[in-house]
Amino acid sequence: SLRNAFRLSHKLSSRSGAQSLFITPSGGEQSVFQGDSFFVSCSSSATNVQRVMWTGPEGQQITDYKGRIHVEDGQSGHKGVDLVFENITRKDRGKYTCSANVDGVEESQSFELFVNKRLDFQDTPPIQYLEEGFSSELHCNVEGDPVPKINWRVRDRKITPG
Repeated sequence: SLRNAFRLSHKLSSRSGAQSLFITPSGGEQSVFQGDSFFVSCSSSATNVQRVMWTGPEGQQITDYKGRIHVEDGQSGHKGVDLVFENITRKDRGKYTCSANVDGVEESQSFELFVNKRLDFQDTPPIQYLEEGFSSELHCNVEGDPVPKINWRVRDRKITPG
């Protein structure tokens, strides 16, 4: 289950003192690969928690309990809501915000979702034969996001172009 994949806790401060709304995993940025599944919990340790909700990058409320991106009741019942992503696409990138009324005060926490593209070796033969004593070319065509840096090595020594 995705719910057990991440159990971190991070309390952030606000201008009125200690904020009681948590996002786990913690941190302002989450980086995942295209096609992965992932979830983020939003909860509070306060006694009076109301209207816990997630909004997406376009400001839209995420209220569906089914679908590729949906919400589920959190581990703490009415005090939390999990945001679940399945088969993440590049279009899912952006800022997601959890908001709630906690003890009569509106609070919110956000994170930025970055979606990376896995390395894809295109038109690169896995086995390439070279003739000893002759000049040859090895081909490596790779795509990814962020753009990959390609290094060539022979017997664990880096080859510099030249």
